[in-house]
Amino acid sequence: TVYSNTFASIKQRPDIPCTHYHLPSNCVISLIDVEDGLSSLINVKSAGPDGLPGTFLFNIRYAIRFPLWLIFCRSLKDGIYPSSFKMSSITPIFKSGDKSDLVLKSILPTVSTVLMDEQYGCRPQRSATLNLIAFNNFVLDAVEQGSQVDVIFTDFTKAFDRVDYSIIMEILSKTGFGGHLSPILFSLFVNGIKSAIPDSRFLMFADDLKIFRRIDSFADCLTLQDELNTLVLWFKSIGLQFNIDKCKSMYFTRSRSPIVNAYFINNASIDMVTTKKDLGVIFYSDLNFHSHIEAISCRAFKTLDFVIRRRRTLS
Repeated sequence: TVYSNTFASIKQRPDIPCTHYHLPSNCVISLIDVEDGLSSLINVKSAGPDGLPGTFLFNIRYAIRFPLWLIFCRSLKDGIYPSSFKMSSITPIFKSGDKSDLVLKSILPTVSTVLMDEQYGCRPQRSATLNLIAFNNFVLDAVEQGSQVDVIFTDFTKAFDRVDYSIIMEILSKTGFGGHLSPILFSLFVNGIKSAIPDSRFLMFADDLKIFRRIDSFADCLTLQDELNTLVLWFKSIGLQFNIDKCKSMYFTRSRSPIVNAYFINNASIDMVTTKKDLGVIFYSDLNFHSHIEAISCRAFKTLDFVIRRRRTLS
């Protein structure tokens, strides 16, 4: 297909050797395990590639638990994962700018939480809203105490498509589960960022990463730059790189004399901005949300105008 050919051409994939694992003899699945799994789908209304929503499977759980149990047991016995279970719904979503700049959204099963606390994407009980709240609270506390917060919003070049399979296979062998290459696996892939910059403040939502620090002097700016340099080298070691054109730096303060410092990635200066849209919310450097409110109001009026103009055709 066009999409598969495009993504395959992005990077040369290393050959992955066939790895053999010994499955413990005590690894068994009971009917109760299957029923418990189906019962957990009571509020899952979304459907996967098979078109079956979770609530539907929940309602027929007593009828399908035994057939599913047989399939799971046979899969464990033969060491073969059913091909139909490997299917996923992938939707290319246009962001902005170049039409080739697409974000891939995969509908996949939820996995156990083995991700760092700073990752708010692809996890139950986490969301973009909670990511923004955590960030806003940190910035607000610093600003109210008369300090400044410098933040660097990063963007990866073809993040989900440049994951090295050999590395992700090694990570999966340690975490105990596998699946499709997806935002979930990408989160696992970059999960080691915490060990690379253990003392830094950062937040992620899938591949959206922002690193920030409270700034009270130029020494703090230098520390943030050092942390950014460490990140660049760490991501390079796993085959990822930042898209410098889409990375932005910004400072939050209400001081009339802010500490202005330029930040760099591989000697290339990061654009400094006074307003930035992060996970759907527009932030301004003095932490007011007038721009965001105006943008929402503008969209609302456009929608209202559309309804009014189409009202005559509906009557």
